[in-house]
Amino acid sequence: MIMKLNINIAEHNKLIAKYLANEMSSAEHTEFEKRVSIDKENEQLIAKMKKDWEQVGSLPQHQPNVNKAWDNLYSRLESEELITQAIKTSRFVWTKIAATIALLILAGSLLFISNFWSKKVVIESAGQDATLVHTLPDGSIAYLGKYSSIAYSKRFGKESRNLALKGEAFFDVTQNQSLPFVVDAAGAEVRVLGTSFSVKSESEENTEVVVETGRVNVIPKAKNLKAVIAEAGEKITILHASVQKSLSAPSETHSQKAKRLQFKDESLQAVVDAINKTYHSNIVIDLPSTKQPRLTVTFENNSVPYIVDIISKTLKLEVTLVDSTIILSEPNK
Repeated sequence: MIMKLNINIAEHNKLIAKYLANEMSSAEHTEFEKRVSIDKENEQLIAKMKKDWEQVGSLPQHQPNVNKAWDNLYSRLESEELITQAIKTSRFVWTKIAATIALLILAGSLLFISNFWSKKVVIESAGQDATLVHTLPDGSIAYLGKYSSIAYSKRFGKESRNLALKGEAFFDVTQNQSLPFVVDAAGAEVRVLGTSFSVKSESEENTEVVVETGRVNVIPKAKNLKAVIAEAGEKITILHASVQKSLSAPSETHSQKAKRLQFKDESLQAVVDAINKTYHSNIVIDLPSTKQPRLTVTFENNSVPYIVDIISKTLKLEVTLVDSTIILSEPNK
């Protein structure tokens, strides 16, 4: 069978990374080159990647050595004083309370290769029962349900704000009158300027759009169906070649459905924005953007005070309460 290499597939990225980093055994190296040579497009892709790899350099920090990556990660966290003495004693044991938090700088061969050569960014959620939070380049936030994914151009927000959705996601869209925000799902295209809404699309004949704020234009893919405008509190259901508009139920709102928030390599500001949206809180970050760490963290059914306590203690930030506003800042020295 011919193996068609695709840099958007994690397993292919891993294989290519091992090949470029010379981490394959002699037998693996021979087998890989044999399989690549069968397809002309594979040969062209590997030739280009080899050239780019050599121009960038050997990049030892990007070699797919898992143990070394963990060692580098630990050393970096330790040097930035993000690991307490308790964690040093038990090296990778983290808090086993309701929330699990890990601070990571995601650097690895898979991420490097996929971002370096691909013209698109693909974000995929796992099968676990968690909502994956991802901040888009224009500041909009996407909340992906399990087994869901979004794909968008690296130029997203510059000339257009189009993305493709597979599965289910909630979007909190930053307003931009000149650039409509467009979600291309299996059963419909959803166009907005600035609003918050969810899309669940299982097929062309089974798509659901729930609007929380603002209004959206839902354009069914089926040619015999007309576009429908939906406003806050309304739901559009496309099912079996028909379109229905109804009132959405309280259980369908984002805050009711997103009980477990998962972040991957997000800025502290993005994490706080998502928490504020989900829990209707008012947390403010009083830190320069250059001093804001990137986080990988999961919060599950936690109260806002508990989340703030975890973040502040982990990052050694000071918490100030002014009326209903929670301010996180550097401690006074």
